[in-house]
Amino acid sequence: MTKRMIINAGNLDTTFGKGGKKKLKFNFGSAYHANSLTLASEGRIFIAGDVEQPSGDDLQQNFAITCLNQKGDPYLPFNNGYMADRFNSDDARLASACQRIFITGSKVVLAGVFTNDRPTDVPAFARLNMNGRYDEGFGRGGRYVYKLPYDPSSSVGASPTSVDRQSTGHFVFAFEHVWHDLVAPHALNSTAVLARISQDAKLDNNFARGNGHLTIKPAPGHNFRKKGLIIQNDDRILVFGELSGESSDAVIYRFTADGEIDPSFGTEGELRKPDWNITSIVALPGDRLLCAGSRGDQALLARLKADGSDDTFRSEVKIHDRCVWLKALQQPDNTTLVVGYAEKNLDVVPLLARFLDSAELDPNFGEGQGWVSDGMGNTLERAIDLAVDDIGRILVLGKSQGLSPYADFFLLRYQGRTPKGAQ
Repeated sequence: MTKRMIINAGNLDTTFGKGGKKKLKFNFGSAYHANSLTLASEGRIFIAGDVEQPSGDDLQQNFAITCLNQKGDPYLPFNNGYMADRFNSDDARLASACQRIFITGSKVVLAGVFTNDRPTDVPAFARLNMNGRYDEGFGRGGRYVYKLPYDPSSSVGASPTSVDRQSTGHFVFAFEHVWHDLVAPHALNSTAVLARISQDAKLDNNFARGNGHLTIKPAPGHNFRKKGLIIQNDDRILVFGELSGESSDAVIYRFTADGEIDPSFGTEGELRKPDWNITSIVALPGDRLLCAGSRGDQALLARLKADGSDDTFRSEVKIHDRCVWLKALQQPDNTTLVVGYAEKNLDVVPLLARFLDSAELDPNFGEGQGWVSDGMGNTLERAIDLAVDDIGRILVLGKSQGLSPYADFFLLRYQGRTPKGAQ
């Protein structure tokens, strides 16, 4: 009798990479940095990031796109698996980085930042064909750099751009605006600007009452530091982060699909959560929200109703000395996957966990404890993003820091469910 292999949810998938793990490298560059992963058809894996490449006698930071097949090898039809360039073709001196990738039909849309000479990070986009070459019908020769709606010399600092896509194909994005206080020039003020472009990279002047953009105005005496943006199922917009000043609270702002504050959410469109640290939000059916992050030294996972009030789903767990969830994903069976990290003595270890709809760790995941921790063996490691493929396997993007000044990045693939017929 042939013995069938038992496949347990939370086990590394040894058919991927080397024992379920793959260290990420980018050809023709150094100081590679990965930010997020996106899955496409045929098991293709897209990873957004940036890389330093030679430019004359110097090094240039370019956005970097890696495309792998389902085994973890370079997907050759996409420019041999790698593509790197800058968002602004006119200035080779300044940096570019890609933070997120969207697959729209047969196109690959890159969303990230172009760093001007201030330096300030400016939202930037590019659209590629599936062969890794620019789509000339998008922006200027396939690329688009947003023109700031204020004097660029008044802004300082750098921050990633948060982007999501509405059902109409529009891209809504938020970026930080940091400037010196006029009364106390040594102090800095910060908030976020929200804007929208069409699917072909044209500024949408119908957004925000015809202004094309809006500035989020936190309560007097506070600064707002943006952490993320998501689009709900009805195209309403959520921007979240933290307030600093008279109090330090997590805060969520909700806007209508066309960029007006939504008074039906929280208190006139603003919801504060004292003691919370929100790192990501998932839009659920019925306009509910699933917030991931931390509260004190515990990892937090909490669900909110459509108006922002608390739902019954809430989990606060402490794994090792302190832990934080960085990304969450709800599955069709109502289980929730989360990734993050835990502090363990002097080390930082990556985490992947699965929760039931009762907000309890799933005893059928990770050999009964509901979570797993796998990495590359360095002392400082985090799981920073995740995705689930069409047969339920879980991909986790991780960051690993050892003695080298440069971090390494890796992919893990886990079994997510027992295939039919397995015993």
